[in-house]
Amino acid sequence: MKKIDLEELIPGGEKYESSRPLMPTDIRFINDYYILIFSDGFGIYHRNNIQYHKYYKFDELDIIDNVNKNCRYAFLNEKTLFRNPQYISSTYEDSTIVLSLHDNKHRRLLKIIYNAKKSKIKSCELFKSEFNDTAIVNETGDIAYSSLNSIFVQLHDNTTKKLFSPSYTKCIELPSRNEFGIEKLLYWSPDNQKIVFYLVDDREVNTYPIVKLPKIKAITDVYVDSIKYPKTGEKGEEVTVGIVDINTKKCVFIDCKHDPNIPLAKRNICHDNSYLTSITWSPDSKYIYLCELERSQKYYQAKRYAAETGEFDEFLFDEESPTYVEPERPFHFINNDLFVFLSQRTGHNHIYSFNVKTKETKAITAGDWDVFSICHIQNNTIIYSSNQLNEIGKNVFSKDIETLEQVLLTPEQGTHEFIHDDKSDLWVDFYSSHLTPWTINFNGQIFSPYHRKIRKSFPYKSDIGTIELNNDTLYYKAVYPQKIAGKKKLPIVFYVYGGPHVQLINDQWGTSTKGFEEMMAQEGYFVFMIDPHGSAHRGKAFEEKIYQNINQPQIADYDDVLDWLLKESPYKEHLNPQKMAIYGWSFGGYMTLSMLLNSRHTFQIGVAGGAVVDWRLYEIMYTERYMGIRNIKDKETESIYEKFDIKQQIHRLKTPLYLIHCDNDPIVLWQHTLSLLDKINSIGNLCTLVDYYVFPGHEHNVRGRERVALMAKVKGVIERYV
Repeated sequence: MKKIDLEELIPGGEKYESSRPLMPTDIRFINDYYILIFSDGFGIYHRNNIQYHKYYKFDELDIIDNVNKNCRYAFLNEKTLFRNPQYISSTYEDSTIVLSLHDNKHRRLLKIIYNAKKSKIKSCELFKSEFNDTAIVNETGDIAYSSLNSIFVQLHDNTTKKLFSPSYTKCIELPSRNEFGIEKLLYWSPDNQKIVFYLVDDREVNTYPIVKLPKIKAITDVYVDSIKYPKTGEKGEEVTVGIVDINTKKCVFIDCKHDPNIPLAKRNICHDNSYLTSITWSPDSKYIYLCELERSQKYYQAKRYAAETGEFDEFLFDEESPTYVEPERPFHFINNDLFVFLSQRTGHNHIYSFNVKTKETKAITAGDWDVFSICHIQNNTIIYSSNQLNEIGKNVFSKDIETLEQVLLTPEQGTHEFIHDDKSDLWVDFYSSHLTPWTINFNGQIFSPYHRKIRKSFPYKSDIGTIELNNDTLYYKAVYPQKIAGKKKLPIVFYVYGGPHVQLINDQWGTSTKGFEEMMAQEGYFVFMIDPHGSAHRGKAFEEKIYQNINQPQIADYDDVLDWLLKESPYKEHLNPQKMAIYGWSFGGYMTLSMLLNSRHTFQIGVAGGAVVDWRLYEIMYTERYMGIRNIKDKETESIYEKFDIKQQIHRLKTPLYLIHCDNDPIVLWQHTLSLLDKINSIGNLCTLVDYYVFPGHEHNVRGRERVALMAKVKGVIERYV
């Protein structure tokens, strides 16, 4: 069978989207219509006849350009302008849908007016915009956004008001580097009269310089973009929460440091560099609910504050753990006095209800499985997704919080992404398995709006299975050539990650490494991966084995699984143990380095991309959760960080090592790889084993067109040695 070229196989390639299921980046419900927004266009579907629909590609629209007056259709010269657009708002009146989409990169707003009665677009216009990815819309069509360190609101009558600007010492920005489930900067109140926002004081946070090369100007025209990067052991951000009234512009602040001592709490909370998460409005817009998490991340308190004054109102509950707790999701209200929330307090992520008046907590779900999210609440019924049926899948259930009666809503095997409209009975279920491409279910109507011919034959096979090791079950994925010729032994590529919040092995179409394993399999390699201890969705005990022991459980799992693969697996007769490569990125890069230096198995080459090298150089929020707070004056805590520093072990390197990094990486700083290279250069002839490549201008991993170049580079390196 003919090989799939990299342009089709790798995301970012020119042919990649031509034979893949086209999945929406967003979906909205308006009146009786579903609006699906895709990377290259949008579709409009009526609930009564899904098969008859309209789909429009952005680069085929007649767009009136109000930005560049000299070129009426300048938009068409920038065909990537609206790739992955951000939904802003939509309205419906007199059979007319007005859809507003935003391009964050170019700060342009595309307004589409659609005549639903005639099923045709009336007009498309492009405008300049001040919106960015903070923009949120309320039920009346008012849009709140931040710009130039100020908060603005554009009302549905198109008037714009500036609501708040802090002193220059504080910033209106997302706190905590996107940890703790914080995805929004601004939060509309249910009555649409107030906005809650985060205010960050990062003056004491150290800066890190990122040197950038403008692509348009000469290569010599460089500039430094200094970012605030709080490394473990250093000073963190001071975060407060503001509440602004859109009519009076009055702004008040929640300052947790002034909370009274709470006798019902297990203990007093330490406010020094604490984290504020799970922001939720009460249904009556009178209160703000939030969780304050100590910097140690071992203890948090859930509390309520008055929206009018910002003052502390009531303590709700708290949680504590000898390792860490993770309040990541907002609360979901049944009524003003009753809400549900997610917690790992019993070892798995489950739903609990809390009565504000009686302070009673009740378990809604329970078992040795995890709830992923709460999808919808209507009256006393909760719709949620979990891996109750399959540890590597996701199904959707409904449950009555009074009777606890449960109903399975998505019986199909695989992974379901379920979206329910808050105002109507409309819902959409996207589902697939690792063997079956995505299907879309619109309220019982099955449809596949891919608008293209999907590739259904491949020059490789893919297996998912389990291994029983040390009274535990580990999941694996193997990808290998469709045909294995004669007695030829296949070289092995071991792909690793092994960090928290990630599950590589999913019963879902097109998961894992986004083309890497398929690329290598069709070149004659056997690609293998597992989810070791430390990985997500197997319960807290499975994950927290890495607490202050951040690579040892994974190394043990990897070594034991490689023993099984080479000696006991059904693939053993086809594998060449003398030809093995190992590859990973980010935490996977760290595990690649850890395996090269600690594994009992020998690899002919290791490729580590964007690798963490020294956890003392990584951010506070993530690192201290799994390693503990670093105190350079405390020999015990400092010894933990020292133990897991790759630089302290690199003298043991015996295997060729290839390092890759992106110079603009704001997550795993370039400093990691540079410090490792500096250490390598100081150790005799060790540098003869090490090679290195950098991708200028890219952040954490390589995105877009140049990802094809990255995969070609990784493939070439592995082929050179294995």
